[in-house]
Amino acid sequence: MDVELVEEFIMNPAALPSEFAGWRRYRIEYGGHAEQCLLEETIYLPAHVDADALEALINGCSRWSE
Repeated sequence: MDVELVEEFIMNPAALPSEFAGWRRYRIEYGGHAEQCLLEETIYLPAHVDADALEALINGCSRWSE
C-alpha cells in the first residue's frame, strides 16, 4: 500500500507545545491521494527531516513485505 506525505499549513503555531517550535505538519495518506485514500493521519516532523526521503523509505519498506 503506497503512503504519501502531504504538508499542511499550521494556522496557529503559538498553540503548539514549545517542543514543536519549527516543526512541520504532514498528513499521511495510506492507499491513495485525497478522496481515494483508505486512511489518513497527522504527524509532525522536525524541520531537518526530509519528508520525501521518509516517504520513499516507508514505501520501500512496505514493498519488501509484498
